Amino acid sequence: MDENAVNLYPYLKAYPDGEKRLIAVVPLPIGYSASVPKFYERKGREKIEEFTRNLLEVLKNSEGLRPEIQLRWDSVRGLTNIITGVQGSFDLDDDEEPAKFREHNLGGPSTLLVYAIATHYIAQLLTPRR
Repeated sequence: MDENAVNLYPYLKAYPDGEKRLIAVVPLPIGYSASVPKFYERKGREKIEEFTRNLLEVLKNSEGLRPEIQLRWDSVRGLTNIITGVQGSFDLDDDEEPAKFREHNLGGPSTLLVYAIATHYIAQLLTPRR
């Protein structure tokens, strides 16, 4: 994949050498902010929060993990931060198009977790009605 190309689809990069880490690349749809008011009207925030609770419960029960997640919301920008534990986060960067989530201090399992939440959020943004 050309590193300079604008990618419109979320994907994961795996780096098996050295630090052995995953990096999530999650761009939002161009002009996504126009969908945010309808997202809130359709109870999208509540759906994402329920999805997150369910995801954490499944992981806790099946893998013995105890991940902590906090979601931060903005009335105009929608989901702005997915915070994991003490230092890790997946933060909205909407300074240029396409807006995207950027990771800070994430790695393996936490990257998969924020990737799942962020892509579910995008799916809800793009859903016309539910």
